[in-house]
Amino acid sequence: MISAQTGRSMVEMLGTLAIMVVLTIGGIAGYRYAINKSNANTILNAVSQMAVTASTELTTQGSLTLPEWKDSTGNIFINEAYGVVAEPYNDGSFGLIVSDIPNEVCERIKGMDWKLPEDILINDTDNCDADDDNEINFIFSGTLNNNGNRDGEGNCRKGYTGPDCADKIECQNGGIWTPQGCECPDGLYGAACDTDCNGFKNQAGTCYSCNVVEVIHPTTETECNRCANRTLYKNRLCGLTECPNELPVKTVYGRCVKCNFSPYGSYQTTKEECDKGPGCYWSNSWCYTCDSYASNRATQSECDRCPNRIYTTGGYCALPCVSDEQIMSANGGCYTCDEITSVSTSKEECNKCSDHIYSNKTCYSCDVATSITTNETECHKCPNRIYIDNKCVLDCRTDEKPIMNTSGNCYACDTTAGILTDSENCAKCSNRKMNNEGTQCILNTCPTIVSIRNKTGGCLSCSSTGIFRNTAQDECAKCKDLGTPRFSNSTGSICYLCSYDNGISGTVETCSMCNGTDNPRFMGTDEKCYPCNYEGSVSVNHESECAKCGELRIYDTETGKCNPK
Repeated sequence: MISAQTGRSMVEMLGTLAIMVVLTIGGIAGYRYAINKSNANTILNAVSQMAVTASTELTTQGSLTLPEWKDSTGNIFINEAYGVVAEPYNDGSFGLIVSDIPNEVCERIKGMDWKLPEDILINDTDNCDADDDNEINFIFSGTLNNNGNRDGEGNCRKGYTGPDCADKIECQNGGIWTPQGCECPDGLYGAACDTDCNGFKNQAGTCYSCNVVEVIHPTTETECNRCANRTLYKNRLCGLTECPNELPVKTVYGRCVKCNFSPYGSYQTTKEECDKGPGCYWSNSWCYTCDSYASNRATQSECDRCPNRIYTTGGYCALPCVSDEQIMSANGGCYTCDEITSVSTSKEECNKCSDHIYSNKTCYSCDVATSITTNETECHKCPNRIYIDNKCVLDCRTDEKPIMNTSGNCYACDTTAGILTDSENCAKCSNRKMNNEGTQCILNTCPTIVSIRNKTGGCLSCSSTGIFRNTAQDECAKCKDLGTPRFSNSTGSICYLCSYDNGISGTVETCSMCNGTDNPRFMGTDEKCYPCNYEGSVSVNHESECAKCGELRIYDTETGKCNPK
């Protein structure tokens, strides 16, 4: 009997051997592919660095002078097995010609989509030869802006990002670098995986979405820049770069608004921004809603954007007056006829008031105390005025106020002040006369309650609290005998009460006009006459000046100052 045999058959052994052959061939092919890819990347990486060096030389020196292609530390950029030649061209570009490249490495480079060079020329045919002496010319423009920070496939090198691969970045907190940038672990965000906020933070540490419409402040530039759609305004306000359609107008502070805001409000912005919002008009760096209560200077075209507003004669954009009977002024104000003494407006507006006359873009009340240059027809609208010498003046032909001054105002005969007029008008009052200069009509005799005259003949009451200007020193001195002492300034033209509470420029003579009164004064070294109740310390020339104040002040012998007690 034949016993059974154990082990594998010849067929099985041959099958196993065939599998091993296939795997070995595949492994060898994979290995060769990896080696060729590595060699191709080595060449491209070295050419990238050499291109930046060459570009710098051409920019700074105008020529390529490096004898060896080495970096700043002396390391050779590329394996010495390859030959490298730099060749400048007349158009400012240059070529880096690498030779002795094996066929398979050449094919690998040819198949790569490398974006850095402007052109790549392979041999004379743009095809790789079968032997190992292929030559590739990498042609670059004269100026490079990627700092050589791309790999052989044109992607940014590890640690660089941005459109020119010029922004250096380092992934943090376990972030992993990819050609697209840092890939962050769950819960971490930012270009460098350096924040737990999927957006940005204000200085208090509160996290906000990049799409939040509100302006967030205060915020640092670093935080605001985490969001590509936001901009830092005024060094601390983080707002949207472009406003959404529902809030189209952006202010100078980055706030997005629409034009139906409060009629009391306005927003500072540019005309271009204000134009984005219907229902707004722009005026001098500010955007106003068409319903704004304010009247503002604007151009006609800006005001025309608001159908509910009027462009005034003065260049203002205003809301219409609530009543047709009101007058609109040139700056957009609204007035009733009774409220107007004089206002700048148009003739059409002024004609709404029957007791007003128009002259030189101004509407005047008939009772205004001034003469008005206008035509006779316009003047006759006012029954209380007469037309004389091309002027419409108040009719002073009454017993109550018969004197007309040079401005067309009427005065009573008992007016204490001097009146600028002529002798004909002054003669209407028997109690008055022209002064010595013939310029003012003054009282013949001042009333008993009025004590002195100014230089033009006007009557002044010494007891008045006012300052008398244009009053001589001898007239001012009369007030002491009349019970209300006064003193003159250094020029003898202004008369003050002795109780005047400030230092006044004077002389020893004028200051002494208050000696022996209830309000004595003293002279300081600064040539000012001070009241004795003056709160500050004053330097004086002699102790006797301080003594004029009696118990109110004391003299300091060391400092020479008169001090209040």
